[in-house]
Amino acid sequence: GGMVGGSPSLEMALPKQFLGHVIGKQGKYINYVRQGNGTDIKVTDFEPNTVTPGGFSLPASDGQHEPMALLTFTGPTPQANLFAAGQLISYLQVGTPSIEEGGEALQQETMSFPADQVGHIIGKQGSKINMIRQASACKITVHQPDVGKNTAEVTLEGTHRQVVAARTLISAREIKPAGQADVVSDGMVGEVGLLAADMGAQMQGHPGMSQHADPVAAAAIGQ
Repeated sequence: GGMVGGSPSLEMALPKQFLGHVIGKQGKYINYVRQGNGTDIKVTDFEPNTVTPGGFSLPASDGQHEPMALLTFTGPTPQANLFAAGQLISYLQVGTPSIEEGGEALQQETMSFPADQVGHIIGKQGSKINMIRQASACKITVHQPDVGKNTAEVTLEGTHRQVVAARTLISAREIKPAGQADVVSDGMVGEVGLLAADMGAQMQGHPGMSQHADPVAAAAIGQ
């Protein structure tokens, strides 16, 4: 490599109140993810506006948009970036959510986006959406757009933290290096297919990630 802008990156907006969760004490979690994936992760202020990096509208709470942080992942492949993002977001499931974070109460949220984005969100053979389900522990339902409609909807159900985790990953934006063709090789497809399974296995091995903290991954591994 060596060329500036030569690596693919992924941008993700996360509410600032959850930033400490994914960074960990003295950067433990974020550094673990950086090293494990060979991915650079930058944290900057996300200018408050109503659209995420992925171009999706964020729900306004009481007309006020909450302060957001922008996480930028830059790694060897788009898959590595997505995996690192999922891994980092999975730390939102560690510990018991506070009352300010909505506690354990279940909530439902619907995201709308252009119908032509459905494939991008689901990924090849469901690989991407399954990884997001596992990393967020959120119930995610993708509604195929009605005939003639140009918007599709995704329903998120879970605790506030789970919904935030799913929303954050779904609305992330991939940025390709200039001049790179939008080609997905079969090798890459296989790699993404392994992501969901890997995500469950990896989460068991995380520092501070206890078995009960991730019932989804534990179930997926068949424990």
